[in-house]
Amino acid sequence: MTTIDPKPIVNLLRRLLTEMVAHPSNLIIETKTFTQFVVLTIQAHVADTPRLIGEGAVNYRALVAIGKALGQRAGFRVSIPKIKEPV
Repeated sequence: MTTIDPKPIVNLLRRLLTEMVAHPSNLIIETKTFTQFVVLTIQAHVADTPRLIGEGAVNYRALVAIGKALGQRAGFRVSIPKIKEPV
């Protein structure tokens, strides 16, 4: 059984998201690694959350597509649930 290393995917998504938000210090990306897939949860500043979701959730769907493509290339599935509401 191979081990899943989501660090390259997380690093690339973090670089991408850092360019999209105005408050990169408040950006939180959490990972949960299972045997065949990784769950990435994203949380950002209150002002940045609508920007990450986008109009009609276009930006969110693009992030999900990028995550899935990166996961397929690495040999596992990547799931990105809805972006968490800021606390």
